[in-house]
Amino acid sequence: MNLGRLFRSELQFRWGHSLLGLLAVFLTVSVVAAVQMRLNWQRADTLRVLENNRQEVEDLFDTLEDEMRKITKAMGFNVMVLPAEQNLADFYANDFAANTMPEDYVYTLANAGIITVQHLLPILQQKVFWEEESSTTLVIGVRSEVPLADSMPKSPLLQPVPSGCIVLGYELHANKDWKEGDQLVFQGQTFTIHELKPQRGNKDDITVWIPLETAQTLFNKEKQISAILALQCKCAWADIAKVREELVRILPGTQVIEFSSRALARAEARNQTAETRKQVLDQENRNRQSILLREERFASTLVPLVSLGSMGLLATLTFFNVRDRKSEIGILRAIGLSRSHVLILFLGKAACLGLVGMLPGLVAAITVMTQMSIPEGALPWHAGLQAYPLLIIAFLTPALQCIAAWAPAVWAANQDPANILHED
Repeated sequence: MNLGRLFRSELQFRWGHSLLGLLAVFLTVSVVAAVQMRLNWQRADTLRVLENNRQEVEDLFDTLEDEMRKITKAMGFNVMVLPAEQNLADFYANDFAANTMPEDYVYTLANAGIITVQHLLPILQQKVFWEEESSTTLVIGVRSEVPLADSMPKSPLLQPVPSGCIVLGYELHANKDWKEGDQLVFQGQTFTIHELKPQRGNKDDITVWIPLETAQTLFNKEKQISAILALQCKCAWADIAKVREELVRILPGTQVIEFSSRALARAEARNQTAETRKQVLDQENRNRQSILLREERFASTLVPLVSLGSMGLLATLTFFNVRDRKSEIGILRAIGLSRSHVLILFLGKAACLGLVGMLPGLVAAITVMTQMSIPEGALPWHAGLQAYPLLIIAFLTPALQCIAAWAPAVWAANQDPANILHED
């Protein structure tokens, strides 16, 4: 007996059952494929948005951190290296270091490979009576910063005073008609006014800045400095013990003090910016992941329900088909059709319905995706069109239809033709 002929007859003359089966497969595949493609598109677009937002946030906070760096940099130096014999009580009372140490110390420090400080600036301080103007001033001799060995050049915190020039604090020029570029006499020497400082409300208002070498000659302290100003690196923010340990190890004849309010403010400002950056990025990631999770939960509920519904419908159709055709099955068995042939007949029909119904279902799902409302700037619809999930759907559809038809098909194959014909 020709099994292929029987199979063709089954599809041709049981077209009502076949049509319902095809419709079930079509609806199942179209819904499952559309949901899967929508989920793939949502996942891809979420990654795109997260990456774009991450880049925007990074750019924004890079700008913010750069501005914060400039602001905290304007706060100035926060570490000072002093001679070991300098009495700190006198230093705080007089607002300057009277003792000195060799200028070579700053070069020793710069070449030692230090990691806790940067922006090394040697200075010479002296409080003097400005004879020509009859006022007490604090004189600071400065030069350009000494760069650290093997480090990238950095913009200086304090600009050096050009040779032959002088910089005046606010109280020293407030009641004068001086302008930048004018000449004045300081301690018997003529200087060109390089800069007139605005009011700061601290000792800088009564300070005179001149070149370091000029100050050393003026006070008979050649190759001597009062202190080394420095700025703590990020690795040692608010950790003066770490700074002291390294600097005193390199320069045993010194002591280190920290302007703690500046150091703490700098550390808190920079750390807060970094923490805010992290919080914004994490929140954006959580928001997007929450949206994606809702989509995945919806899909994980809908897909099994639709699949089980389709399998249940096909199993029911196959069962009623077998029940209504008991006599026909008994006759076929009586004339020589084996159990395996009966089983193949019903399972083959289920697999064929799965294959035939799958193709228009996939086409319908793709059509739905093309009509999907997509926000401006989002990925195009075909971003959700991935081959791997569609191949899985194509493979599973006929397999699931065979599983659904398995129990009724086995029941049909195990019918005793003698009993069936006797009942009839």
